[in-house]
Amino acid sequence: MLKIFPFLCIYYQMYLLYIITALSNIKWTLPLIEQFIKTLLNVSLSQDISELKNEILPKPVWQKMEEQLNISAKVLKRFWQYQLYLQLFRVGPIHLSDIKTQLIG
Repeated sequence: MLKIFPFLCIYYQMYLLYIITALSNIKWTLPLIEQFIKTLLNVSLSQDISELKNEILPKPVWQKMEEQLNISAKVLKRFWQYQLYLQLFRVGPIHLSDIKTQLIG
């Protein structure tokens, strides 16, 4: 078991590097984000973006979006989870400087 563990660590680091480079290679412009949201609403059969709050989207949704947008499903899911979802549904401040101001004050 100990001989396999270093291999898994290296594999995981390579996977993270792949995801990070894939995310950094895509320029998320406003038209691309609009297309992402429209496609997400169509594929998830939602009428409004607020219906997606606190929902876990299944893998087939991301696969259909991958086909339509020609962007990896993993990259789309990461963008939704770590960037767009936070900006759409976060009530408090998102920026680090705002959070620091709240902690000090």
